[in-house]
This record gives sequence, structure tokens and C-alpha cells, in this order.
Amino acid sequence: MRPSHQLGTLAATAGRRARSLRQLIVERHPAVGAWTSADQRAIAYAVIEGANLWEGYSRAVYLSSAMCAREPSGGRVQINPTSPVKNLDDAITIAVHRVDPRLRNQSGPWQPRQEPDWGSQLAICLAELGASNLPKIQRAVGLEPEALNHMRALRNFFAHKGIASVRKARKLTIKYGLRNEPDPIDFLLSPARGKPGYEPGEVIVLRWFEVLSKAIQLTVDPIPDSP
Repeated sequence: MRPSHQLGTLAATAGRRARSLRQLIVERHPAVGAWTSADQRAIAYAVIEGANLWEGYSRAVYLSSAMCAREPSGGRVQINPTSPVKNLDDAITIAVHRVDPRLRNQSGPWQPRQEPDWGSQLAICLAELGASNLPKIQRAVGLEPEALNHMRALRNFFAHKGIASVRKARKLTIKYGLRNEPDPIDFLLSPARGKPGYEPGEVIVLRWFEVLSKAIQLTVDPIPDSP
């Protein structure tokens, strides 16, 4: 996603995308042990795109905030960085220096692999900017961090099947109360068993997309009783 002068517009676009990816799974009505190869492709696509969406959205939020984008309330994000921010390159440099001290004697341009892990490091990068919307971001990323992290683990399994990604995918089954290391698709279509926060029968992958949509919205929703 690209940075925007309006954080509300950015969140609305990302939210629509998250809901459309969830709907892609819902419309196929797949079930544990009864899914087709087409179902498998659709679910893998949705998970990959969902994880990528959160990372791309997080990057766009950071850069938009660094450029003092407007929040839905109409006010602009205020920043107080330790270094001047004149453009997007300056903003990325501040973030890179924050997460990788080894690069602090460099000024870019930066390769994508050198940039922060935006999906998990958005809050610390905004903190480095002294961004006024940091409390909203902290609330959003703290909603259900496991769900977003686990979506990324399955994204890596589908996109880069290797020993490491397979092991990580299999370890998740224990966290959700499942046994016998089911196929990743069966895992995603299963209800979590005894996991706090999940309703009885709630499908794991659909819950992940609910969390994704909610986290995106929380990045711009006002915090009650805040000044």
C-alpha cells in the first residue's frame, strides 16, 4: 500500500481488502477433510495476501504518520523525531537506524530487506518519531498479536515451503488445542479448542481475518477518554 495524506482513507482501503479476502474463504464453504484443490488455492492466496496486507499497511501508516497525515478527526499527526524528516527517505532512515544499529553509519537508499519488519515493529518505529498516534497503534497491535503473527507463519509456509516453515506451521496446532498435526488447510478450517477469546466452533482462519480487520480500524479509531 502507498502512504496517504489521510489515515482514514488508508485504513478504509485496507479494511475493505481484509474483508474481501475473508469473504473469499467464506464463499467457498470449505470444511475440514472435505476441501478441494481449488479451496486450497483460495485459502493459501487469502492467507498470503492477508499477511502481506498487514505488513504493507503498517509501512504505509508509518510513512503517512511521518509526513503528518490527517487523522479522521481532522487533526494532523504530530511528530517529534530525533532527526529531521523532510521526505519519505528520511523517515525510512530513522526507522532503519532504530531497528538495526549496525546501519547507523549509513544513509540509504535502503533495500526492502534492510527495512524494519513493519508488521511487528511498527510501534517502535513510530515511537522513534515521537508520533502522536502511537497509543492507537499500540492498542491495535496489542489486540491479538498471536493471530497476526500466526497468519504470517502460515503465509511463509504457503509461499516458501521449507523445513523451517513446515515446523512452525505444525507447532501452531498445539497452541490451538489440536492434535496429530493436521494438514495446514485442515488446521486453518478447524475451530480452536479451549483457546481464550474464541467462540465455540469459530474457525481459526476466519478469526484471524476478523482480528486483521479490527486491528486496521483501531489504528485510526479514537481512544476513549483520551485528551
